[in-house]
Amino acid sequence: MSTRFATTSIAASLVTGALLCSAATPALAESTALRPKPAARALTYTYRVAAPRFLPDGTPSDARGSAAVGISDDGRVVGNAGSGSDPVRGAAFVGDGRRNRWLAMPPAQSTGQPKVNAVAPNGLIAGYFGGPAEAITVWNRAGRPQLKPIAEGWNYGLNAAAINSRGQVVGCTSSVKTGTPVRWEADGTSTVLLMPKPGNCEMAGISESGVAVGTLHNPYYADRTLFPLPVQVTADGVRYLRTARRGAAAASAHGISPNGRLIIGTLGSCLGKDACQPAWLSATRAPQPLRGAGRLVPTDVNDAGLVVGSAGGRAKSWQRGRLVDLTNATRLPRGWVITSAAGVSARGEIAATAMTPAGSSVALRLSPR
Repeated sequence: MSTRFATTSIAASLVTGALLCSAATPALAESTALRPKPAARALTYTYRVAAPRFLPDGTPSDARGSAAVGISDDGRVVGNAGSGSDPVRGAAFVGDGRRNRWLAMPPAQSTGQPKVNAVAPNGLIAGYFGGPAEAITVWNRAGRPQLKPIAEGWNYGLNAAAINSRGQVVGCTSSVKTGTPVRWEADGTSTVLLMPKPGNCEMAGISESGVAVGTLHNPYYADRTLFPLPVQVTADGVRYLRTARRGAAAASAHGISPNGRLIIGTLGSCLGKDACQPAWLSATRAPQPLRGAGRLVPTDVNDAGLVVGSAGGRAKSWQRGRLVDLTNATRLPRGWVITSAAGVSARGEIAATAMTPAGSSVALRLSPR
């Protein structure tokens, strides 16, 4: 393994037809003109619990304590469950609501616990495994893990944020309040890409062609007129995305579509009581706010432009100016609230997490009707 560095024609026809026949059949023409437009069909979802109902040690859990992080194009949700302080009870899972299972530990590990962060459209899973052989881990579609270590000195604060169907992984490594993006190729080689200026990086997604997006956070001081800054990362280096005013407005990148044509993000800072606005981002064009999206904080987008995220503690979806509250759109057990949506597949299925009245989280797969 090596490590290298790199710095409306139908409507017109109907009207024309109505006018032509109006002299012969005035009643028909009048009824056509007064007929109201059909209402848009309400978008509704069915749900399935995506996590195993028993912990790895056999303890019944009914999937409580689980949270979804992503979904593949065949509808398999990946996520984490259990206690983060207990290596037996803390574990990663994959499931479609019919067959849910725990992910295997890497052979080199006898202690520690896996944490998954992302899944590719084809089902490859990326995460991190703490323990004696601390490293990025990739699970294949059969659930077999493979470690992807990094050169000594770059493994502090290591994480894997996104993976594509080629097996390319992108994440960040950090040291003393500064961080930098890291890419792992399918063959195991890694590339540390130094930032143009100091900062803490947070990667958000990677396209099927290997273009990744993320956000640079300033580590030294809080200046929300300048930071955060969205970035685009390729094997050649780091490039800034356009903000509302060049170099003078905060923005963040939250995801990129598999085909790489859509980058979803926010304008302004989303920290604390600050308000941010969802928008399409680009390296060459000014940001375009999402009409009708309110204060949605997005997490993912598919090639069709279906965006998922959350606002006001509730998960929502947005497409072509239509904002949908996923809790209201899904027939759930009484008292359940879908609080987050982590990913969306090509078919519009959503990886989501709900909270029960008892305060437990449950990972779900939402399927459009």
